[in-house]
Parts: sequence; structure tokens; C-alpha cells
Amino acid sequence: MFNDDLLRLVYYRGRSISDLTVRAWPVVTRYGAFSAYSHVAIMRGNHKIESKPFVGVQEVMWNEFYNPFHLTCIADVFEIKELTPEQASIGWAFLQEQKGKKYDFKGIFGYATKMYFQDPNDWFCSELAERMSEVITMKLTPTYKPHQVDPQLQAGSKLLVLKASFTTTCAKLGTF
Repeated sequence: MFNDDLLRLVYYRGRSISDLTVRAWPVVTRYGAFSAYSHVAIMRGNHKIESKPFVGVQEVMWNEFYNPFHLTCIADVFEIKELTPEQASIGWAFLQEQKGKKYDFKGIFGYATKMYFQDPNDWFCSELAERMSEVITMKLTPTYKPHQVDPQLQAGSKLLVLKASFTTTCAKLGTF
């Protein structure tokens, strides 16, 4: 899809009316923050790195996505304004180092309860993306710590520009 070395953030959101009833899951994980976006991944070229429950941080092809909470979803692809190739390389190197780390259940529970505790060696999706933005010195949400951020808050960053949107069936593992 994208054959370059830019870093992109891919934010996923439900699409259909039936998703609204299924989307009640943020009540548990986000303490009532009904965010339009339920997940974020960081993409470079044809690969993406993401943190998912029970899987942790992994690298997959850009078009692989599974979300049992949405029947169909839209993937919004954002680019980071004025990102240099050096920053992209530093960010991707950081993400490569995180592969294999566990999902941060403690952090997502801390977010949901507004207690903001976390496991510094584990990541939930937006926490990983936020930390990567700190590493490349282009923090998406300057007034928040990584474990205090959800995908909706990040997607509203002035540093991001929407470049593409794709619709997919995501109730089963598949491709766009």
C-alpha cells in the first residue's frame, strides 16, 4: 500500500449501527469514554506494529486487523506533519524494541479508573503510540502522559493529517 519509510498512525473505528450496541465495551476499559476510535497501530511501509489484548506488541502486515467488538470498521490513516526520515527511523527502531512485550492490562485498568497506574514494561495501543511520539520528539498530546491517552485524543492532534480511509469487515481476521 505505502512503499516508503514514513510513519503513519492507523486509527480504527466502528462503522455500522449494529456496532453502536457492541461498542459498549469502552465502558469497561475507558470508564465511559465513548471514543469514536477503539484502536491505533503504527504503520511503516507495508507493516504495522500494534499492542492488542492477550497478544501484546506484535508486527503484522498493514492490512491485517481483527476486532471482535466491531462488525465492520474504518481505518483512518494519518501522517505526522513535518516528520523527518531520521525521526521515522528512530520511532520505528523504538517500536521494534517493544515487540514481544505484553499488553498493559494494569495501565488500561488505571486509565479506566482514572488512577493512572501502569506497568512500565507493557503497553496498550494508544500508550505505545504516544510513547513513540515522545521518542521522536513530536508528542501528539503534550499535556498528557502516555498511559493517560486514548486513540480519540491522539487522532485530534494538530500534528496529524488524515491521508486515507479504508472500510473492512473486522469481525474475523482478514484484509482490507
